[in-house]
Amino acid sequence: MTAGFQEGHSAQSAVLLRRRHALRHRRDQDNKSCTFRVRVCINNTDPRLTCSPLDLATFEVVKPNPKRLIDAADTQNLATLLVGSSFGSTVINPTITPGVTNPRRNLCSAFLDLVVPLKQNGSKTPKKANKTIRIRGTSSLGKKDLDTLRLECRPSTCGNSIVETDHETCDDSNRLNGDGCDQACLIEVNPTSTPTPSPTATAVVTSTRTPTISPTSPPTNTPAGPTSTPTDTPTAGPRDTSTETPTITETPTITPTPPPTNTPTNTPTPTATSVCGDGFLGTGETCTSCPADCVVQPCSMPGMPTRQFRVDLSVPPGRTALSARIQLGYDSGLVSLPGTGPTPAPRFTNFPSNTTVSVNDLDYAVEVVATRALGLPSGSRLFYVNFDSCQSAPAASVADFGCTVLECSGQTGMFAGCNCAVLNPP
Repeated sequence: MTAGFQEGHSAQSAVLLRRRHALRHRRDQDNKSCTFRVRVCINNTDPRLTCSPLDLATFEVVKPNPKRLIDAADTQNLATLLVGSSFGSTVINPTITPGVTNPRRNLCSAFLDLVVPLKQNGSKTPKKANKTIRIRGTSSLGKKDLDTLRLECRPSTCGNSIVETDHETCDDSNRLNGDGCDQACLIEVNPTSTPTPSPTATAVVTSTRTPTISPTSPPTNTPAGPTSTPTDTPTAGPRDTSTETPTITETPTITPTPPPTNTPTNTPTPTATSVCGDGFLGTGETCTSCPADCVVQPCSMPGMPTRQFRVDLSVPPGRTALSARIQLGYDSGLVSLPGTGPTPAPRFTNFPSNTTVSVNDLDYAVEVVATRALGLPSGSRLFYVNFDSCQSAPAASVADFGCTVLECSGQTGMFAGCNCAVLNPP
C-alpha cells in the first residue's frame, strides 16, 4: 500500500467501524456538524495488507473533487489534506506542485480534522449526512493506490434519557458539563463539584493557645450592650465573644501540624534534557526539530534479556484526556522491538481497561495512540513496554529514552500541557 487512512478519536464522541474505512460519528453539542480526526499513512508494512510498500512519488486528493467543491466543508477538508499529508511528494491538485519521492516506511501525518455538516432543512430536525474522502498515491514505478474513507455524521441523541451504548456511557436528560455526565453523554472522570459554603467571619478559638491581648485603657461603664470586663480566657464555641472595649488582637493561632512527609509523588515529569545528535529522540524532540536523531543504530542479535519500562502520563489539572499520541524515542543501539509498524503491539501491556491502542514502530522511536472514552489516567501508569536487549551492548536505563506527548485531546478538541515520562517499573 502506498497510502492509507488511520482513524483516531475525534474531538467529539466517535464509533470506529474497523472494517475497511467507514467511520460513524454522532455530534454531541449543537447538531450542526461532526469533526473526525484521521491520519494519512504511507508505505505501510502492516502484515494484514496484501500490497508491498515501495515509495510515494505523487499525492492526489480525488475526493473532494478540487474542480467541483460542493460546500465550505469540502474546501476546508481539501486544504487540510493537501497541507497536512502530502509528505513532500509531488502534489496533483489538479495543477502540479513538484516535490520529491518519499521512501520512508510507516510514515503517518499528524491527526487531521475533517468536517461533515449535518443536513439542515429549515427548522426541522437535522438529518444524518456523509462525505467521502478519496486519495490516490503513485509510486516511482507508476503503481497507483486508491484509498477511500467514508465519514458519516448523525444527529446527537444525548439528552433523551436513553443510553445509546454505541457512543454514550450515560444520559441524564441534559447536555450540561460538571454533573457527572457531560455534554457528549460520557461519564466525566473529574466532574466539576458544586462549591460547598464554608463558615465565614466566625473566629473559632482553639483550646491550645490564648489570644494576645493588646493593652487598652480601662473599661468604661456602659449602660447597655456587651460587658466591658476584659478576660484572658477565650470563650469556647463557634464564635469569638470578645468585648467592645478591650481589643483582642488575634495573632495567628499556632496549631501544631505534622511535618511535611518526604513521600515522592507519582506525577510524571519529562525525562532529562535532550541533546540533538545523541543518537535517539529525546523528550521534546521530533524528526522535524532533530532529524539527526531519527536514525536506526546497529543492534547485534536483539533478544534476551528483555527490559521492561513504564510510561506515565500527566494531564493538566481540570482537564480530561480522551486520547493521547505519544512518541517514545529509544536508543536503538541498546534496545529493539521485534518487527516494525504495528508488529510490536503485543509488547505494550497494562493499559487501563477499555483503552483502544494503536502502535507504529519506526525502529528508532515508536508512536503510541491511546484512546479511552472514560478518560486516560493522569499522574500514573499508562502502559508498560518490553524491549529486547542488543547483545554486547550496555544495559539500557531510563536515560536512554525520551517521551513526548505529540497530541492530547479531550471533548472539545486538542489541548496543551500533557507530559509523559519513562520510569523503571515499580
